[in-house]
This record gives sequence, structure tokens and C-alpha cells, in this order.
Amino acid sequence: MTSYFSGIPFPLLILYSSLTLIVSFQIVRILYNKHNIFSFRFGFLLLGFIWGLLRAIFWGFFDIFSSNKAVLTTFFLIPINIQFATFSLLVLFYAHVVHRTTWERFTRMRFTIVYSSVNIILLVLQIAFYGWKLRIIKQNTNRHLQSQLPLSIIPITFFIFLCFTSRCVYDFIAAFGKVNISLSDQLSLRENLTVFFTYLVWEILPYILILVLFWRIPTTHIGGLARRNKNVNSFAYPPQTAVIPGRIIQQQPSRLFLDPQRYDSDDETTNLLHKGSPVLYSGRHSPYSTTPISGSSE
Repeated sequence: MTSYFSGIPFPLLILYSSLTLIVSFQIVRILYNKHNIFSFRFGFLLLGFIWGLLRAIFWGFFDIFSSNKAVLTTFFLIPINIQFATFSLLVLFYAHVVHRTTWERFTRMRFTIVYSSVNIILLVLQIAFYGWKLRIIKQNTNRHLQSQLPLSIIPITFFIFLCFTSRCVYDFIAAFGKVNISLSDQLSLRENLTVFFTYLVWEILPYILILVLFWRIPTTHIGGLARRNKNVNSFAYPPQTAVIPGRIIQQQPSRLFLDPQRYDSDDETTNLLHKGSPVLYSGRHSPYSTTPISGSSE
């Protein structure tokens, strides 16, 4: 028991358990606010919960599993496949973002097939590709949309690319028997630190970055709205102002950040790239618009 707390299983158990609790908290928030569970965000969280739970069980009962190779191998390999599915889903999400206009008609079925058959090398290459494409989109958007893009999406993608590239290189070299990171209860301090560092970089940190990318969950319980005595359509259009010839009309500041309904969408893609677009609400029959109308109507 003393060797368990002084070895590598205990700190890894704490890390995986903490991550699983955070994911559980996010899932509860989604269910409490009655958001769509058939979404990318919920898919990431559900896979992450199963992955973190199995990893926590693996490290929590590592000494017991060590005597049974079949159970040890099962609990060791299943989370790897779940993690692979998680980041394959990230590739699918990036494809959804990039091919948003043709997604429902053409791209959805195509990338669903790719998601079912992609391997680890294609995963690394496609994450790099869509990270590059998102960088181009970020540069070409106007200043208003660009200010609402999460600035972390490019470094997050790049870091995940580095993690899986290094892991792919290690697996390739390990296949020839040149290197091997073994799990045992009789490891030196250097070997313990190596195991801890590899799991931290290859498993824990990438999923923490996924949580950061999809952390914001909009609330549907807005308090105090009735006390403001605001007209429900006051958020839809700017107030009409009489124009006096020769008088300079001072532009009112945008109400974009004052609208309590601007975060009521379950569409993660819209949150990332098209937040505040009037097109978002035109098809949802919403009385709210999060962007002041520009231009003149004909």
C-alpha cells in the first residue's frame, strides 16, 4: 500500500478522477439546461467521461489488475480506442466547420464514412490540415467575426497535432523493439517520471484542451429579465430615430454584449465562427437578433 501511494498510479488516479468529475459537471450542465444531446459538444463529453472513468479504474486498481493480465490489458487498451474515437470526432467537427455550407447535403455522409474508417496516421494529418484551414478562415473573416473567434483554437490544434505526432513516432519505433515504456510496480524514479510524463502529455493534456475549446455551455435559465420591463422585440432592431437634415447622428454602441439571448444556440460551429449572425435566428423563428442590422433593406 505504501508503494502504491509513493509510485505513479496514485497521482495519475487523482488526475484522471479530477478530469472525470469536471466532465461530469459539464454533462450535468447540458442536461440541466436541456440542450441538444445529439451535438458535438455532448459527444466529446460523453466519450471523455467513459475514457476518464476507465482510466481512473485502471490506475485505482492497478495493483489488483497486475495479477490478471487479461483484465489489465482490457482496461489498458479500451481507453486508448475511446481516446482515438474522441479525437477522430474532433476531425469530423473541424470538417463540419470548414464545409459548413455543404454539410447537410453532401459532406455529412462522406465524413461519417471517413470517421468510421480513419486510422491514427490520417487522424494526425487531418487535424493538421483543418487547423491550417481554420487559420486561413480566421485571417479572412472581418474584424467583427474575428474578434469573436476563440483565439485558442489554433494553438490547441497545433498542440494536439504535436502530441499525436510524437505518439505515432513512438509507436513506430516501439514496433521494432527499440524503446519500451513499461508499467510495473517496481520501477525506478526515472521510469516513474517517464510514465507520468507520457500519460500527462499524450492523454490528459489533449483532453483538457478539448474541454477548454468546448467549455462554454449557454444557460437557458435567465433571471431578472421580466423585471427590466423590456419589450421582447427591443433586441431585434435598433430604435428608429428621426433624421434631422444637417445634424450628425451619433452611433449608439452595439447591444451585442447586452443581449441575454445571444448564447441560446446549441450550434457549436456557430459559436466558433458565426456567432451573432442574423442567419442563425432567421430559421429558428426567434424574435431575438444578436447583431445590429447594417445596410439598407430594399
